[in-house]
Amino acid sequence: MTGVDEASLIEACDEYIFIGNERMHAHKPIWKMPHEKLTPSWLYSRAVNGSREFIATWRRRQSLSV
Repeated sequence: MTGVDEASLIEACDEYIFIGNERMHAHKPIWKMPHEKLTPSWLYSRAVNGSREFIATWRRRQSLSV
């Protein structure tokens, strides 16, 4: 009913990749977490709403060892 707890999932893995549509996924709480977002012109989804599709990635911060 509540869906996946993506914030917990992101914290528990090295990299989380999400492919979606800007309008359909605009209200995800994980957008507040640091991430990278790509919008390749060749990417298409099943959403037919005129907004762009994207690939977003969240990566675990690597600790620097000297």
